[in-house]
Amino acid sequence: MVEEHHVAGRRNSDATVWLPANRHARLTFLQQSGWRSGLLRNPDDDFLLRLEAAVRGSRETIAVVLDGVLAPTEAEIASLHDFLVATLGPDWNEIFRRWAGERADAR
Repeated sequence: MVEEHHVAGRRNSDATVWLPANRHARLTFLQQSGWRSGLLRNPDDDFLLRLEAAVRGSRETIAVVLDGVLAPTEAEIASLHDFLVATLGPDWNEIFRRWAGERADAR
């Protein structure tokens, strides 16, 4: 399921992105619990608060997307390493280097 996320908060900007529901929940939690008082609600429609919210919201959105969608976590990399050692043996790295070299030579 995907949901629409207001990057800077609904009161600060109409800019939205579509994200998986779990990522949207994480970003909403960050906004509601981690942003300084008044930033998310911006009751006086302060321009600098809108700008601050846009910058912070953009940075947090990019970090959450990269962390959860595009980049493997350290635990996933460790799990892959353990799998390769168990499947190919402790010399898996040398096997991979030979394979990668053969692929490069074939180009």
